Amino acid sequence: MSEDEVGRIAYEYHMQNDFQNAKKYYKKFLTLNPEQPQVNNNLGVIYQIQGDLQRAKLFYEKALTCNPNYIDTLKNIASLYKIEGDLQSAKKYYHQIADLDEKDIAALNNLSVIYKLENDHQKAQKYATKVLKIDTNNADAYNNLGVIYKEKKDLVKALEYYTKALEIEPKSFETVLNLALLFLLQKEYEKGFELYRYRYHKYDLYINTELLKEKILIQNLADAGSHEVLICFEQGFGDAIQFIRFDSQLASLNMKYVYYISQPLLKLFTYNFPNRSFMVTQEIQEFLYYLPMLDMGYHVGLKYENIPLSKRYLHVDANDAIRFAQKHLNVGKKKKVGFAYQGSPLHQNDKNRSIELKTFLEGLCELFGEIKFYSLQYGISKEEKIVLDEYNVKDLGSLITDFYDTAVMVACMDAIVSIDSSLIHLSGAMGKKSFLMLPFVPDWRWGLDETETNWYTSVKIYRQEKISDWDSVLKMLKEDVKNEV
Repeated sequence: MSEDEVGRIAYEYHMQNDFQNAKKYYKKFLTLNPEQPQVNNNLGVIYQIQGDLQRAKLFYEKALTCNPNYIDTLKNIASLYKIEGDLQSAKKYYHQIADLDEKDIAALNNLSVIYKLENDHQKAQKYATKVLKIDTNNADAYNNLGVIYKEKKDLVKALEYYTKALEIEPKSFETVLNLALLFLLQKEYEKGFELYRYRYHKYDLYINTELLKEKILIQNLADAGSHEVLICFEQGFGDAIQFIRFDSQLASLNMKYVYYISQPLLKLFTYNFPNRSFMVTQEIQEFLYYLPMLDMGYHVGLKYENIPLSKRYLHVDANDAIRFAQKHLNVGKKKKVGFAYQGSPLHQNDKNRSIELKTFLEGLCELFGEIKFYSLQYGISKEEKIVLDEYNVKDLGSLITDFYDTAVMVACMDAIVSIDSSLIHLSGAMGKKSFLMLPFVPDWRWGLDETETNWYTSVKIYRQEKISDWDSVLKMLKEDVKNEV
């Protein structure tokens, strides 16, 4: 069989999505001609579709060894690295694409996005502007500029660019969602929560609200009638803790419902809501209707001024707290402060919202003589454990099995210090004195300027004055912890 015939058969199988036979014949082709970049590229594409990213990368690299400027492979490998979160490698290949074709709009837009993620707003703006010089009606570039200006806290400009993007592409879920987050950040909750429902259509690791197949999404709370509704956990643990407060509104409707949540929340929620039903399994076939938890902001017509239960709505058994304190916290009359310094690494903004452990401890170590600090950080590394030991800080996070355990620890503390993570939601929901450290542009729920929040009255907010500036935050925080705890 000739080289051309083998290649033709491989390609036909590829177009039929018969990947096993396509791989077989592509590999057979490479025994005849190993220096063919297109075949190596096609094998990379198949392995990427099948989820084998390492083999995909291997064949992409082989294709580029054959031809360093093979454009299809450059685009594929850049996209793969971006998916993996390796922004440096992705950026390298997008730059190579742009060098080969200075009018490659996709590469320029991707460079704009990557530089924005790296907080290099000047370069991010530069590449978005380059796109608009080539295509004055490029919605992605206008959306990127909207994000850039939001990150610079120029919300008027951000709104202007989002609006322009939607004039060009009205059904861009990404831009609508960005606009929703902009409204929510400015406390325009009625507009924001209505548009925030577009998150169903944009699945990623940050906003993981999926439409459930063969189930009816509640459009109005009266729609369910006599049917039992599945109230679905979504996004992060902090979101569930924040929005479980709306249980009383659901109960007032005489609607039958069951919560579908993640296992680590089960004990905490069942203890605090003993008359409610909670599920953690995938066996949800019997439910016809469902409601994502964060949709409650939309359904109750929430306004920032009327957020319910802002003082305290979660607690633990006092005896559990006493037993824990006696076993783990025997420090005499010293005040006790628990802390967390990292959020989930899957969060899109985790680079900005989390703080290095050593930076955090160094900023507050002057207080260690009069206040005992405890790490409530879950899942720390060996290196972080060494740092805690260096500063003589006890690791309580290793004792955590679920959020009830964490809540017991919070109950034992005199105060909590945390970045924007599930711990601050938990401590706020328990009414514990809490100090929240925020990045320059925070998540929507914390607003832009206030030192307090209507979501949790026990939380005091400390904001970066500029991007990545934790020093000023720690300086203010240190004084208040010293004087207020």
